[in-house]
Amino acid sequence: HPIRRMLKPHTFGAASINKAATLTLVSENSFVHRATALTTQAMKDALNLSVHSIEYLTTDEHLARTQMANVSSELYPWGHDLVNFTAVVKQFVKAYVDVYYTDDKDIRNDAELAEFWRDLWLDPTSPIAKCDLNRDRVVSTLTHFIVYVTGIHNHVGNVADYLRDPHFVSAKIRKGWEVADTQSLFQILNIGLTTTRKVPRLLSDFTHVLLQDEHLYKTSKIFRQFQNDLMALSVDIETKNENRRYPCNSFNPDKMVSSVSI
Repeated sequence: HPIRRMLKPHTFGAASINKAATLTLVSENSFVHRATALTTQAMKDALNLSVHSIEYLTTDEHLARTQMANVSSELYPWGHDLVNFTAVVKQFVKAYVDVYYTDDKDIRNDAELAEFWRDLWLDPTSPIAKCDLNRDRVVSTLTHFIVYVTGIHNHVGNVADYLRDPHFVSAKIRKGWEVADTQSLFQILNIGLTTTRKVPRLLSDFTHVLLQDEHLYKTSKIFRQFQNDLMALSVDIETKNENRRYPCNSFNPDKMVSSVSI
């Protein structure tokens, strides 16, 4: 499916590693259970709370909810870089979607896309899962999926720095101790190491994943333009960082990988 091909670089390894995690990370007596002080039920409750706490928000909705939409770039470079990165991704997604779907009718007539859309949501009977699909909604949602697994994950997903020093973070607390003991440190280090794998960089040539169809010339051009736009954004962010009070590389494409595969 053309949408699957577009998303392929951004789902690299995610399905297989997440399936494996259900066996090795979050089952009873597994890595996470042993590395924390949680009982089996408490661990399950924490995971369920995490899942049900997820709320899909666009970039604009996130900035508005946190009341940071109108904060200056000098004080809040993170938000401004997020907006600019989202704009680059959206331009790419829209150009690609427009190749295969000329209007909203084409979107609604794609049964596989409709099934994919329903399966995205935790509750398939929710209003958003049952809504009438159109190009704008599809483009916006796919855009933010890519933003979340690249830029947002680049910002919040790297835990290596937290695990290097036992004085900083521990997965469990022992009476009379203010730092992680040796066993606890190695347990969380093992989790960090076993959930790490090489992932393609975001700045890479992904044209090999495209469908070999009549649209190949157009879609290849769109993929290459996306890379050019990402590189231009990277240069712009690095230039701004030279004079920023708070340099920020969270949405610098040169610092990102293409997917979440941990």
